[in-house]
Amino acid sequence: MKFFLCFITFLFMNICICFSQKSKDEVIFNRRRVDVGTIMNDSLLKCSFKFTNVSSHDIKVNKIYRSCNCTKVFVTDSLLRIGESSYIYMIVDTSSKNGHFEVASVIQLNTLQENYALKVVGNKKD
Repeated sequence: MKFFLCFITFLFMNICICFSQKSKDEVIFNRRRVDVGTIMNDSLLKCSFKFTNVSSHDIKVNKIYRSCNCTKVFVTDSLLRIGESSYIYMIVDTSSKNGHFEVASVIQLNTLQENYALKVVGNKKD
């Protein structure tokens, strides 16, 4: 009976330790959300997002999804070697926006967490 209790306790402790460990980041973004504040008229907003490969393998940008046709997204380097950085640029045309707006792009990478959302938010006054 003591052996059984010790075994169950040991098993429970190992499970707790395994689930309490945080997964290591593979890519780090300098920011994932840009608040441009209040803009007064139609304009093109240009925002940059720096991301760095902190994993032990190369990271590749597989695909980029846009939330609307008002956004163009560019990446400077689609393949990042270990320790390298690159930039993702979002250009948002606000001519079709009124009031509060939020535009997102989803970047799909070959990492454990595949998708990363990048957002540009603001408020347009006419």
